[in-house]
Amino acid sequence: MRFILLLSLLLILNSNNSLVAQERFHCGVKHEHEEIIFNRLELIKAHLKEHPRAKNNTNDIINVPITFHLIAKTNGSNRINERFILEELCEINEFYLPVGIQFFIKNSEFNYVNNDVIYDRHWEATEGLMEIIRDGSSLNVFVLNTVDPEDSGIKGYFTPFFDWVVVNKTSIAQDNNVLAHELGHFFSLNHPYTGWDSGDGGYNPATDGIPAPAKDRLGRETELMDKSNCEISGDRICDTPPDYFDGRTNSCAYIGNARDPNNTPIDTDKSNLMSNFFSCAEYHFSEKQIEIIRANFDSDISFGLETRSRNFLRANSNSIVPAVIEEQPQLVIPANNTIVSNESSIRLEWTNPPNATHFILDIGLVPTFSVRPQRYIVKGNTFDLDGNLVDLGRKYFWRVTPFNAYSTCASATSTKSFTIGQTTSVSDIPELESIEVLPNPAPANQQFQLLAQVSESFEAQANLFNTNGQLVKSLGQYNFVQGSNSFDIPTSQLSPGIYTLSLRSQKGVSVKRIVIF
Repeated sequence: MRFILLLSLLLILNSNNSLVAQERFHCGVKHEHEEIIFNRLELIKAHLKEHPRAKNNTNDIINVPITFHLIAKTNGSNRINERFILEELCEINEFYLPVGIQFFIKNSEFNYVNNDVIYDRHWEATEGLMEIIRDGSSLNVFVLNTVDPEDSGIKGYFTPFFDWVVVNKTSIAQDNNVLAHELGHFFSLNHPYTGWDSGDGGYNPATDGIPAPAKDRLGRETELMDKSNCEISGDRICDTPPDYFDGRTNSCAYIGNARDPNNTPIDTDKSNLMSNFFSCAEYHFSEKQIEIIRANFDSDISFGLETRSRNFLRANSNSIVPAVIEEQPQLVIPANNTIVSNESSIRLEWTNPPNATHFILDIGLVPTFSVRPQRYIVKGNTFDLDGNLVDLGRKYFWRVTPFNAYSTCASATSTKSFTIGQTTSVSDIPELESIEVLPNPAPANQQFQLLAQVSESFEAQANLFNTNGQLVKSLGQYNFVQGSNSFDIPTSQLSPGIYTLSLRSQKGVSVKRIVIF
């Protein structure tokens, strides 16, 4: 296996060899891999000198497709909640809006992978299964359980060899900026403290001396405050001040007393997203960093075989029409605190706000959805819950969260509840006095008959759903008249199993379970 550059989060030792109560980005032992990113950076800088830009036109938004590979155990358990991915992407897009970049979920879909090896030992699969499932037309982010084989605190990294980002699921949507930072590496940015992030940690006045030595821990020139060597030192970007990776706290404060080799006090940029200070009120990229990121994306620079070009992103950046969800859906059916039957599937329905294409549907035994939660990604604004997945006599809570490929910041609806009661059918159509399906069960290819007693004429759309809530057969419009009604239900070509007959009128929905054997 190739060694990979671990541009990542790490708990490090201070000068007294005690754990510092903070997280820091840390480059792995193979610093020559860091040079791959620097080589790309130098090519971009050379390109910008030949093709100078008067100003970064960050109002011209670049849309970048991203594929999230959500890794679970082989049995499908312990996968990250998609809600956290939406929250994370919302936050990242806030970071990158001043850059003029917005990330969107390719095809509005997540890639679900169930594999114990990738989940806990992904380094064994980088040149096998992970390369197979890597999407070739988007930025790839693998969200899994264990990034670091030695459990030393690493939270995420970018590798230029495979051109993907890997992050621990615990680092998503928890305010530690891991993914936003790693995407900076993807776009050819390095740490301002490059050169001091090896060995026992950053610059230590007690052992390294004051002022700092002329050479950093990697034997490169120590970056000076007067910018005289900024093109070849640190992150090699001149509007990010020197950072010797010392004196950090968890409150976005610098308490170090580092001085550069000219004895000038260090004044680092704590809120730069690549500097790795925590708990800052706001984070930003410098103007030169923004220029580098945008040039990385939209120039025709060839980076060679080791570092893949960004043509595949540019080719797909126009595949999305940005549309923001501004309205919140409202839960409609079942009404709050009503009793429903689990004898057949349970229809859940909500309003469909403009621009919403997908919804996260949460169902659980408590309003926090922490007890026996069920979670579904739904296209459209209805879902038929399999009655076998809920228990008689129990109360269930539910909510939905809308999103689309581009818009992931919408909040969840308020929570409503329903109780599974002891009724023979669900009959929310007020004109429908009774309903029966005969024979039931019935052998395959035998026609069912729907018998209904109606108090007042109405029309209803009839459909058949399977136990996964998927539509398997549309039966068309049924016209019910006052009194007794009889309709044939064609079931030819349906395989044996349990199905739900749904009748939907303008005033309600009635469902009935049928069984084919």
